[in-house]
Amino acid sequence: MGVALFGRGALASSLLVAGVVAPLATLLGLAFALLQQRTRLRWLQPLLGGLALLPLITPPFVLAFALILMFGRNGFITAGLLGLDQNFLFGPAGLITAQVLAFAPVAFLVLRGSVQGLNAALEEAASSLGSNRWRVFRTVTWPLLRPGLANALLLSVIESVSDFGNPLILGGDRNYLATEVFIAFTGRYDPVEAAVYGLVLLALVLLVFWLQYRWLGQTSFVTTTGKPTGGRPLPLPGALEAVLTALLALWSLLVVGLYGSVIVGSFVQLWGFNYTPTLKHYHDFLTLGLPVFVNTFKIALVAAVPTAVLGLLLAYLVFRQEFAGKRLLEFSALLSFAMPGTVMGVGYVLAFNGEPWVLTGTTALIVLALIFREVPVGIRAGVAGLAQIDPALEEASATLGGSSGRTLARVVLPLLLPALIGGLAFAFVRGMTAVSQIIFLVGPGNLLATVLLLGWVEQGQMGRAAAMSTVMILSLLAVVLLLFPLSRRFDVRAGGGVR
Repeated sequence: MGVALFGRGALASSLLVAGVVAPLATLLGLAFALLQQRTRLRWLQPLLGGLALLPLITPPFVLAFALILMFGRNGFITAGLLGLDQNFLFGPAGLITAQVLAFAPVAFLVLRGSVQGLNAALEEAASSLGSNRWRVFRTVTWPLLRPGLANALLLSVIESVSDFGNPLILGGDRNYLATEVFIAFTGRYDPVEAAVYGLVLLALVLLVFWLQYRWLGQTSFVTTTGKPTGGRPLPLPGALEAVLTALLALWSLLVVGLYGSVIVGSFVQLWGFNYTPTLKHYHDFLTLGLPVFVNTFKIALVAAVPTAVLGLLLAYLVFRQEFAGKRLLEFSALLSFAMPGTVMGVGYVLAFNGEPWVLTGTTALIVLALIFREVPVGIRAGVAGLAQIDPALEEASATLGGSSGRTLARVVLPLLLPALIGGLAFAFVRGMTAVSQIIFLVGPGNLLATVLLLGWVEQGQMGRAAAMSTVMILSLLAVVLLLFPLSRRFDVRAGGGVR
């Protein structure tokens, strides 16, 4: 029991990585959100949006794959330019790097809405009373960002400790909780040991959730009241803007280099040995990968719509309504996100692999698993939006005779359209890039792109993996860049909305 509880060092390793990744990812997400909304250099905004979202629109383990291409034993930089022969990438350092690159965009998406929704009049009032920009940021802006910061930190911790692909590729000789669940079930054939790992992981996430609740308490963070507001957001202090711009430059250089290595790797014979140009890997993709990619696209799209809508409705119930069992509903809705994907995958196999529900390997089970898994993302997006909408708007509607349903449809939902579109985009991308639970549910005739891609990486088919990754990056980037301008278009607080 003791060996199972500590997972042969897996508990300590997971805590170490999550304890470093979550704060770094949250701070990076905040830096990008502030820079996008408050910079004086307007040309930085679209550039930052694209670069910050790139790691989000690929499976997390693709970044681990790219790090190997650049910094592995036969990496372009380590071996090709520096002549080094080392394996430092395979261990906590490499894993932390890959997870920060992968999960900082998650924090950016959460905090972007919080920064955008701040009431500029509050900052102008503080400035007119004699506060300098640093004092305004410290005493007004920072406290109002606490809900977004808490949500971003919570999601980063969950993502880190539940991550499956990156530890599998870059974990080295250390064990991690998420991968130990998979190995215990498929390698040692011990479902009891796998269940213990899952319980330990769930306890860690619940502890973080409780700490988040204690930090926020009952403080009000309302900034959107329905009353006219004036003014424009204050620009960042000059020194802070310079630091954040330099940070963006370093991030951009690293991200462009990593993704560039994947794209170039799809056009060469064998990375690290033979750089002769070829289209062979794309021919293999058209033959072996394209049908799988199209199937994945359809499944992710079918799952994304109910995920976003259901998440928003549950957020409204949890955040705005009072009823018996409210906390239980919130806990149940978030439980699926707290559980590691490998544990959920095992649970689905045990529950739906025998009579009367033989659904393992079917599209229906995969869609249901994606919805159940990603609903908490929609809930957190909805909660972040509702936290900045004054309940007085709904009270006014009720006073004028509007029913709860009419108030929700005519008052609340128009204000939450940006959150709905963001939840839809994120749910679709997550469906396209999911791997940890899906790897248990696919069948021979119903393979998904991430499972095929991970198999190619493990088999050393680097060219095919690079070609598949390139297609996924370009396709999902097109989808995201289409949906997020729509979010601004329908933001009634910024003068948009349906006419």
